[in-house]
Amino acid sequence: MPLGLPAAGESDDDLVLRVSVAVLVFSRTLSDDAFHRWVAGLLADPESVKIWGLARWLGPDKVQANAIDEHRWQQCLLEATPHSLVAVLPAGTGGNLVDRLLANVREFVDPDVRVFVDGQEYTAGEPGYEVRQP
Repeated sequence: MPLGLPAAGESDDDLVLRVSVAVLVFSRTLSDDAFHRWVAGLLADPESVKIWGLARWLGPDKVQANAIDEHRWQQCLLEATPHSLVAVLPAGTGGNLVDRLLANVREFVDPDVRVFVDGQEYTAGEPGYEVRQP
């Protein structure tokens, strides 16, 4: 089911977004060159994070991607700037995707990145984390 669309049998009046938002905040701003290389690698090498998507540049320092989490074959929306990475995650997404994004950012961008899921600070490998139905 695409993000934000009503399930079978639901009307538009029943529309409820069943998502969580993960925000990875970098401790320092990336240079333009580092930012562009990281974005290209994140989406072009599905083996690194098991995410595939096509980047849509919204400006020189902002990119969005409708992506597929190849681990669970679920759609997610990513938005990156030189300051942060935002991931909109559908219901049923486990913390594993957040952990994979965090590992990628720590390795290639910023080992001191901070992560927040739905406004709460997130710790890698947090047991039992899953985006739940509202």
